[in-house]
Amino acid sequence: MSNFDELSRELRDRSHDIDGHPIGFDAVKRSAHRIQRRRRIASAAVAAAVLAVAVPTALAATNGATSSRGVVGQPTPPVNTPSAPVTLTTAGIPRGANPVIPFLDGRTLLLPDGRTETLPAAYTSITPFRAGWLANAFTHGELSVVQLDADNRVISNRPGGDGFALSGDRVMVSWFVAGTNGQPGHLFQGLPSGMSEGQASLETPPGVQIRPVGFTDDGVVYESDGTDPEVRITQFDGHSSVIRGALAASGVSQVIGRIAVQTESTDRGSCWAVVDAEGTPDWSTCDYSLGRLSPDGKYVVGTDPYGDGLGASWVAVLDASDGHEVARYARADNGSLFIADLAWEDDTHLLAVVWENGEWSVVRMDPDGGLQEASKALAADETSRPFWFAATP
Repeated sequence: MSNFDELSRELRDRSHDIDGHPIGFDAVKRSAHRIQRRRRIASAAVAAAVLAVAVPTALAATNGATSSRGVVGQPTPPVNTPSAPVTLTTAGIPRGANPVIPFLDGRTLLLPDGRTETLPAAYTSITPFRAGWLANAFTHGELSVVQLDADNRVISNRPGGDGFALSGDRVMVSWFVAGTNGQPGHLFQGLPSGMSEGQASLETPPGVQIRPVGFTDDGVVYESDGTDPEVRITQFDGHSSVIRGALAASGVSQVIGRIAVQTESTDRGSCWAVVDAEGTPDWSTCDYSLGRLSPDGKYVVGTDPYGDGLGASWVAVLDASDGHEVARYARADNGSLFIADLAWEDDTHLLAVVWENGEWSVVRMDPDGGLQEASKALAADETSRPFWFAATP
C-alpha cells in the first residue's frame, strides 16, 4: 500500500470521529482528487475516496510513468519569471464585502443579497435548478446528486456528482448521474430556470466517473477517470469528440473558446496547456497545474504542479493568452495555511477557501496583489471544511 493510500485511509477514519460535520472528509477528498488527477493513481479504493472538485491531477494508470499522450501541436511555452509573492495569510488583513457568488457554510446557503437558506444537509456544491437547487452530497463515502424543490425538500437523490458545469450566460447546466448495478451512467444538460422537464443526456460507460467541466460554443466539456482517462466535448446528439492529448480538464472559457487541460503526469509533477476545442495548444507549462479561467477568459489559475498534501500552499494568477505570471500569493515559509478551493468571483477577483492556525476562512485576491477577508473565520479541524462555493461558469 502506498503512502497516499495510508494517508487517505487514516484521514477518512479521523473524519468519522468529528461531531457535527457529516462531510468532514470532503476537504481531504477534494484535495486528494487534485492529487489523483495529477498522478493518476490506479487504485479503485482511493478513487472512490478522493472523488470530488479540482479541481480537478494524479498518477496515470501506468503507475506513474510519463504518459505517452502528450499535447498535440507545438505550443510556445511561457517565458516566466515568478512574481514577488504576496504573503497569503488571514492574519491582520482587512475585512471586505461578502462574496458576490453564493457559498455554503455547513447547512446554510449564503446568498449575495445577504439572505440565507437552511438546507436539509451539508452539501459540497450547489446550483439553482427549477425554482430549487441541484446539490452534491457526500454520504458514507459516496457522492450523489440531490435535487431540492423551492421549499428545500429533497425530490431525488441519485449516485453521481462532482460538481456542475454552467454555461457562461447561466442558461444551461450540466451534471452527471452514475449507473448502478453495472448500468451505464448519464451526463445531463438542462435548463436551470423555469419548470420545463426538457433535458438532454449522453450515455456513459458503466463504472466510469464523469465530471462536467464547462461549456464552449462546441458543447459541454467533460472528463472521465476510467482506465483510459480523457477529455471530450458533446452537443448531446449521441456523439462526442476527444480533445486530443488531454488527460484531465480544470477550466473552460466560453468567451475565448479555450480549455485548461492536463497533458502529462509523472512522479515529479504534471504538465498543462491552454488549448482549443480540438486540443491545439496556445501554450503549455510544467511549472504550474492549471485551474479555472476567469469569466472574461483573461486569466487562469496556477498552483503547484505536484500538488501534495491537503491543499496548495500558493496560487498564481496567469495571463491566459500566454501563461506569464501576473501575481502570486504564497504562505509564509513557516506558515500552516493551505488552500482547499478556488473560484473566480468576477473577472478580476479570486476567492479561496483557506485553513490557517485552526480556522477556516474565505479570502479574496486580485491580480494587483490585494488581499481581503471575505467571510467570518470558523474554528475547525483541517479536515472539517465548512465553506464550499456554489457552481460558477
